Amino acid sequence: LDAESAGKELSACLETSGMDPSEENRQKWREFCYGFENLKEYCSAVLMEEEALKFTTDDGRSLPQVLSDGGVMSAMRVDQGFVPLNSFGEKGTEGMVMLEERCQDFYESGVRLAKWRTQVECNLEMPTDVSVWENTDCLARAARICQANGLAFIAEIQTSQNTGSHSIERTAYVCEKFYSHAIRCLNEYDVNLEAVAFSINTCAAGPEAVVPLSDQVATYTVRTLQRTLPPAVGAVLLLAGDVPAQEAVRNAKAVQDEAGGMTWKIAPVYGLSLLNPVIAAFACGEEGPARDLLQRL
Repeated sequence: LDAESAGKELSACLETSGMDPSEENRQKWREFCYGFENLKEYCSAVLMEEEALKFTTDDGRSLPQVLSDGGVMSAMRVDQGFVPLNSFGEKGTEGMVMLEERCQDFYESGVRLAKWRTQVECNLEMPTDVSVWENTDCLARAARICQANGLAFIAEIQTSQNTGSHSIERTAYVCEKFYSHAIRCLNEYDVNLEAVAFSINTCAAGPEAVVPLSDQVATYTVRTLQRTLPPAVGAVLLLAGDVPAQEAVRNAKAVQDEAGGMTWKIAPVYGLSLLNPVIAAFACGEEGPARDLLQRL
């Protein structure tokens, strides 16, 4: 469950739903979401924002402790955003400076899972080799630091497809290239792959191309994973991306069905767009309907 939303984003959602976006109400939302009964039956981890770490519940527990008591891991994004990498519009990830100290602080706060984001431009000309080498090396170094400080690692690889009429085959090729380089770098830095999860977009065609069917998305996505990820990888998480929520759900289900016999587990990531209806019901004071909506996700 990706509940990480900067304070402004969460405040905007609450305000749109008719609730005062105060710090107190944001905390009430977190307590409702993180303290959901039997949450472990529906998700294995919750990604939080740093603001959540400074609050405690009425009984004195921190939010990571609330999740831990419910059998759910608490996760935190440890990168600090994207920065320009070259003149072609490709981006690198910032956050290596003081990463070890931040990981130590997060671990002491009860966090046990770290997420590092990487963005890959995908079209007929990109990504460049320099971008692939730089981003995979940076990802592997971050993974080593996180694991050395007790945190399991999520490598979130966002495939950015803002322009182009390239086919789904081209996207699959780009993903194979990047994932294989990432695995090689992780091995070179002696990262424990059993404590690594890959969070990825499903394979898709460019925005100016014909939209592929869910079966095609599943076939190319699973084939890409089979060609690049060793059985030791802990899990594969599917991002919704920029597609409508219903299409993202269909694609995720198709991928799970296609990968039924694989060694790594595949699960969808539930993000802010899917939580909006739950926030709306919660803001209206209807905790019962909000709870039902959250359970149906």
